[in-house]
Amino acid sequence: MGDGHDESRNETPRGEAPNSSPLYPPAASTGPENEAGGERRKPGIRRVHKCQDVVFLAVFLVFCVGFIVETSFAFNKGNPLRLVHGLDYKGNVCGDKRATPGLKGLGVLYWVNPSQLFLAGDKTNPFKLTNSRSICLRDCPRLGTNNTIAWVCDYPEGSMKNVSMAEWVKRNYNYFNLLAPDQQASSMKFGGPCYPVLFPSTNVFWRCQLAPFPDNRTMTLWKSLNGTDVSSGPLIVKAVDRVLTSSSATLQRYIADLGRAWPVLLLFGGLVPLLFSVSWLILLCYFIQPTVWITLLLLNILALLVTLFFYVKVGWIGHDAVTAVIGSKSTDSLIWASSSEQSHMKIIAVFVTLSLILTVLVTVALLHRISIAIKIIKVSLQSVVAIPSLLIYPLVPFFVLGIFLIYWVAATLYLFSAGEVKATKLCCGFKFEHRKHIVWAILYHFFSLYWVTQFILASTLTTVAGAVASYYWAKGETALWNGGAGTSWKGMGWLPVISTGKHVTKFNLGSMALGSLVVPPVEFAQLFLQTLRTKLKSSQVTMPNGTVISTHGRSGTCCLGCLDWTLTHINRNAFIVIAVSGKEFCKAAAKATKLVVNNTSRVGDVIILGDLILFLGKLCVSFACALFAFLMLDTHRYKTTQGRVSSPLFPVLFSWGFAYVTASLFFAAAEMALDTVLLSFCIDADENKGTPLFAPAALVEGLNTFTEHQEAAEAARDFRKYRTYDEDHDHDHDEKNEKNQRSSDSDDDSS
Repeated sequence: MGDGHDESRNETPRGEAPNSSPLYPPAASTGPENEAGGERRKPGIRRVHKCQDVVFLAVFLVFCVGFIVETSFAFNKGNPLRLVHGLDYKGNVCGDKRATPGLKGLGVLYWVNPSQLFLAGDKTNPFKLTNSRSICLRDCPRLGTNNTIAWVCDYPEGSMKNVSMAEWVKRNYNYFNLLAPDQQASSMKFGGPCYPVLFPSTNVFWRCQLAPFPDNRTMTLWKSLNGTDVSSGPLIVKAVDRVLTSSSATLQRYIADLGRAWPVLLLFGGLVPLLFSVSWLILLCYFIQPTVWITLLLLNILALLVTLFFYVKVGWIGHDAVTAVIGSKSTDSLIWASSSEQSHMKIIAVFVTLSLILTVLVTVALLHRISIAIKIIKVSLQSVVAIPSLLIYPLVPFFVLGIFLIYWVAATLYLFSAGEVKATKLCCGFKFEHRKHIVWAILYHFFSLYWVTQFILASTLTTVAGAVASYYWAKGETALWNGGAGTSWKGMGWLPVISTGKHVTKFNLGSMALGSLVVPPVEFAQLFLQTLRTKLKSSQVTMPNGTVISTHGRSGTCCLGCLDWTLTHINRNAFIVIAVSGKEFCKAAAKATKLVVNNTSRVGDVIILGDLILFLGKLCVSFACALFAFLMLDTHRYKTTQGRVSSPLFPVLFSWGFAYVTASLFFAAAEMALDTVLLSFCIDADENKGTPLFAPAALVEGLNTFTEHQEAAEAARDFRKYRTYDEDHDHDHDEKNEKNQRSSDSDDDSS
């Protein structure tokens, strides 16, 4: 792993003038080395001790203050129960224990008058579902027995105060026999306080969806008692269907799923990827070749399993598709609402399938080049072995990021439910209205997730890069670190990490804010363009045959994707230069880009190839966590009435995303080790007239081998190209000669 004597060959000879590079401090003027005829240069990093990009740091701090104000508003005005549970006839949210009366455990909404549902199902009628009278129950009411009718009565109040809420629930919400005669007569006409249960119903997303027609036996008994007529038909089903399948209702359910599945997010978005990433990094440092090959194999297997799980949940495989029915499975036709959830799952399933295909293609493309890249990665990982604190340091940003994500998810639940409950003008219902400009607050909230996460990642990457750079530039001075040539480098401990971390915190947070802000606008523009193209195509607002929008929209999205990829790599290289020199972001990005462009033939392809291998490792961790999240959400706990999630879609996607971010924190050690060593190699060569003085011999050998391999491959391609050209040329020449010969023979025959 690079003993001291291996690096001593890169030392500056005695008596040689110190290098004028800005990366190094000036040599001391006194000391035993100087007295002996010249001082040997002490390697190190001289950073600019000046606050950089202060304006962007101020903008970021103001943005954070706005985030705190926005989330405070959400916690003050929101109630997550509103996301999935409806409002009763008193304006209470079902399941709210703080309501009057307390509704803890009563989370299912039931509309007591089917005729009102019938009116609400008619689009031409001004009566809407929010105007219907509803009540909160523990579960949807059951029909009566052969000779009796089941009733659902209002909460016990007024003349029924002697009946407690607990007794009301125990009596199946029925105190009809305790009513005065006039109240019973009013109830027979759907005037309350009790209402007959004439229609069978099913719990669909915590709403009792009535069947389109009443039960024949119950209806016969109801008519024999001179009960009032009720309207029936498919409009009853459509009224609830229209509300439950709306875009806003579906999104609110998905957001609520994050709160219900918080153990899944905590486990497979944080703790499990933490263990996987640290284990993978340790194995990579000491057993790099088998680890890389096993990672590629596992990645393809996990991608296939996640794809198959999506297929199962959308109903393409097996009989365990996502259903809208809460509690026990039902074969009733009322499970139509499941189609809305399944359609969204199908869209994601298509993207996952494309990811699987792309993963397989990338794996195949890497097979013949991976061995050489492994040698260079192995040399770069010497810095991680030499500075074992790099394996522990990511725990600090991990806990900071974990606290932020927990707070962000909680604030998301409250923000989406922030608003006011108002009584409707018609009849006896209540409706929930979001606050004005809530859409802008939601966009601000989601942008805060991206910017703060990228800021933490940028600070982590820069700190790791600075520690690795310290290792690279100190390679010629083993004796200064460990007291003797030939000793191990494992004594560097926390010194490089703490030194770089302090410098970044003190001088470069503004550059981190700017660097983390560069990529998001491009990604948002890419998403907006893709969404716009889809909307225009679906609306048929196109030029003839749709060619203009289809072609230009696709090309625009592709260009933005390439720009996104380029900016991401420029950012990372800029962070390395910032860690080494302390420059401001723009100058560091320009310096890094110039170095990579000037050394493309030596390190450009290696950086891309190495980063791609490590990126596949992060995908492997995130795929594994997505699969385990799927398995956990498929257990009984998340399929019951109380803890049920409406769809595994959001919990799985967020677990996937959080796992990827967590893996990025810990993979930063290997990722930045590779990029920093190679970029330091470029700086070393650039400032020493093309000859890197501090590069390990194994790194130089590996890069030379890679370059030779690239040149040989290019020469082989050129040879095949010219050979094909010569063969085609000879073929054309033979055809021309044959044609001339036939023409000559024809002339001879004519003569």
